[in-house]
Amino acid sequence: MRRVATGSVVVIIGCFLLLGTADAGWVIHSRTSGSGGKAEQEVSYFQRDRVRTEASGSVHVMDFAARKIITIDTGGKKYSVMTFEEFKKMVREGMKASRQAMDEMKRQGIPVPGVPSRPKGKATVSRLSGATVAGYECDGYRVSVGGGPREDIWVTRKIDLRGEMGPAVRKEFDDLSREMKNMGMDSDEVEESAEYRKIMEDGYPMKFVDRGSGMVQEVTLVEKKTFSASLFEEPKGYEKVPYDKMTFGPSAGAPASGKGTPRRGETMRPETERSPGGGAAGAAGAVGGRAADYGKQSSEEAKDAASRGDQEPAQEKKGEGLDSIREGTKEGIKKLFKW
Repeated sequence: MRRVATGSVVVIIGCFLLLGTADAGWVIHSRTSGSGGKAEQEVSYFQRDRVRTEASGSVHVMDFAARKIITIDTGGKKYSVMTFEEFKKMVREGMKASRQAMDEMKRQGIPVPGVPSRPKGKATVSRLSGATVAGYECDGYRVSVGGGPREDIWVTRKIDLRGEMGPAVRKEFDDLSREMKNMGMDSDEVEESAEYRKIMEDGYPMKFVDRGSGMVQEVTLVEKKTFSASLFEEPKGYEKVPYDKMTFGPSAGAPASGKGTPRRGETMRPETERSPGGGAAGAAGAVGGRAADYGKQSSEEAKDAASRGDQEPAQEKKGEGLDSIREGTKEGIKKLFKW
């Protein structure tokens, strides 16, 4: 499921893989609603060592056998391809540029755009009544942090996609996940805790209710079916562009207003918006992207924009496509691990 709302994401749910015929796979339909935004639909396809997620006009394909990522803008009829190695390099450079830009904003006396905050404290888990979600019986759990309820989760033991994943693919997931954390990409201590991970063992999360924001993420349909392998391939009839030139229209990702929904467990400050383009673009990516753009302005331009209360820099933003690819892929990996 998306952990975002539109950036980053956020949100899809996921896990992975299946045994069986070459074209057999799982299709997971999900919906995110609440937090004052329009309900968002998302569809994820799982087939052997590949996963495809579709949301708001953007598509992300992760092929772990070929070790490549395909990002598709269905509205603009464009797509890009990058290897895992190129993705890691892009993330390193993006993190470095964002840190430098935010340091420059601070040096110029410009307030850094707000970032979502998470409750602090020890994570505890208690049982809730079970429920049936999309036809599947689920166990219910409440996750509390620092004594206060954070989210309610319903997990089914009838769908064990992760358990069907091959060891080679699992290793690739682990390696990529570990490297992303080492690069400083934001992670959630609660969701990485032993208490939280125990909920997810040998099961699939079907519904989340965020007790702080009111956001609800729910699987609406699960299908095990045969579908074309072309879903995971480069699209025919689309223009292929370099990944660093990829851009998205307003229909691909966040709504035209740019407003987003906080990830589960986060409190979004009013001034925080998601980065345009990319259904999984997260708040961290949005802040980093805006910081980088502010950093490209002159001191006078930036201070003038800040004095007017502008949420976006005066000059045209750049690099939104990279933000979308980076954040979309990050969320794709997170959902596979059920972070």
